[in-house]
Amino acid sequence: MHPAHSSPIPYPVHALGDYLSKVVIAIHQKTRTPQAICAQSVLAAASLIMQSRSDVTLPFGQKRPLSNFFLSIAETGERKSTADSEAIQAIKDYEKALGSCYQSQHDQWENEQAVWDQERQRILHDKKHNANYQARQACLNGLGSAPCEPLKPMLLCEEPTLEGLCKLLQNAQPRIGVFSTEGGQFFGGYSMSDDHKIKTVSALSQIWDGVPIKRIRAGDGISIMSGRRVSMHLMIQPYIAQKVLSDPLLRNQGFLSRLLIIAPASAAGTRFYKKAPIEADQILANYTKHFMDILEMPMPLAHGKQNELDLPSLTFTDTAAKVWIEFHDYVERLIIEGGEMEPIKGLANKLPEHAARMAGVLTLVENSQATEIDHNNLEQGITLAKYYASEALRLVGGCHIPPDLQLAIKLLSWLHLKWDCPIISLPDIYQKSIYAIKDKSTAHKIVRILEDHRWLIRLPQGGKIKGIHRQDVWRIVRE
Repeated sequence: MHPAHSSPIPYPVHALGDYLSKVVIAIHQKTRTPQAICAQSVLAAASLIMQSRSDVTLPFGQKRPLSNFFLSIAETGERKSTADSEAIQAIKDYEKALGSCYQSQHDQWENEQAVWDQERQRILHDKKHNANYQARQACLNGLGSAPCEPLKPMLLCEEPTLEGLCKLLQNAQPRIGVFSTEGGQFFGGYSMSDDHKIKTVSALSQIWDGVPIKRIRAGDGISIMSGRRVSMHLMIQPYIAQKVLSDPLLRNQGFLSRLLIIAPASAAGTRFYKKAPIEADQILANYTKHFMDILEMPMPLAHGKQNELDLPSLTFTDTAAKVWIEFHDYVERLIIEGGEMEPIKGLANKLPEHAARMAGVLTLVENSQATEIDHNNLEQGITLAKYYASEALRLVGGCHIPPDLQLAIKLLSWLHLKWDCPIISLPDIYQKSIYAIKDKSTAHKIVRILEDHRWLIRLPQGGKIKGIHRQDVWRIVRE
C-alpha cells in the first residue's frame, strides 16, 4: 500500500556519477532491492562521511553543511536492510575499529584522570610549600588541563532521543548518522510523541542548518556545541509514511522540506534468482575501502578540540555559479500561486541548496581534497534535486487518497498497535476495531485491500480466537 497513486519515475542513478552509479548497480544486482533504495542508501552513506570533510559556500556567500536527511518508503520484504548494510559497510567497519581501541584508551584515561585529580588535591592542600594563593595558582596552571576522555566509538545511532543525540555529539564523533531501517520506531518513539515532537523537529532542523547546538539543563548546565554534523536516513513503511507526510506540524515547521524522500514501486514478483556478476563483489569491496580510507583521514578540527569540526568550504567555479543561479530562478518561477511546485513550496525553497549539498558530496567522493564544485557535479546535484521534487509532488498528491484506502491504513495501524492476537476474524474487525468500520460489508471491503497488499493472509480453515472458532479469519503480517 503506497501513500501515492501515480507510479514513481526511475531514480536517476547516472546522476550519482560513474563511480557511485556502479556501486548502486552492484548492490542492486546482489540484493535485487529496488535501485532507488540502493541509491538512497549509498548517497546517505556518502553524506555522512563527506559532511566532516567540508562545507559548501553558496553563490550568495553563506556556508552550508553537506549533511542530508533522507526518508525511504518501502513495504516489508523489499530487502532494504540488506541493501543498506552493503552501503554502510565502511562506516560499520570504522566503528568496529574505533571500538577495538576504545576500552584500552578509556582505561588509560581513567588512570591519567585519577593521577591528575590526586595531584590537584595535593596542590590545593599543600599549605606548607604553597602558602599563598598565587603560588597555588601557579602550580595549578603548571598542572594543565584535565586529561580528555576518549570519544565514544559511535557514528551510527538508530532512534535517539533529542537529549541522547546531543550527549552523543558532545562525547562522541562530531559526525553522526541517524540511520535506521526501522524508522517507524523513531517516528513512533519518545522524541516524536505529542509532547516532544515540536522540540525534536525544531532541533533537527537547526542541526541540518548547521547552527551550533545550545543546551541549557539544570543538571548539566550550559553547553554550546559548534562544528557538529548530522546526516539522517530513515526507512519507513507506507502506512507510517501516510501519517508523517500528512502531519501538519512536520510540514509547517519545515522538517519535511529538509527531507529527500523516495517511495519506489515494489520489486516483489520480479526478483527471480539471477547470480550477481563476479565484478559486483569487487566493486563493493573497492567502494568500502575507498570510504574507509576517507573515514581514517584526520578530520579538520578546531584548535585544541577533539570533536569540534573547523571545516573548509567548497566554492563554485564561475560556470557552476551561473548554473546554480539559473536553477535557483527556475525554481522561484515555479512556486508562485498555481505554479508547478507551489504544492511543495517548502521543499522547493530549499531545492537549490539541496542540489548544492548533493553536488558537494559527489565532488568529494571523486576527490576528497577538492576545493571547488564544477558545473558537471552541480548539474548532477540539480538532476537529483529535480527527482526528489518530483517524488515530493507525487507523494503530496498521494496524501489525498480514496476513503477506502484511508480506512485500510487506519485499520492496519490498529492491527499493529492495538490487536494482540496473531490472527483476526471479520466480526472482530467490524465489532472491535476503528469506529468507521462498523458493518460486515465495509469490513470485508477493507480486508480485501489489506489482502491485496499482503498485510492479511486468509486462513482457509478458519481459526480459534479467544476460544471461539471463526470461519473468516486472517493471519496478520507484522514484519
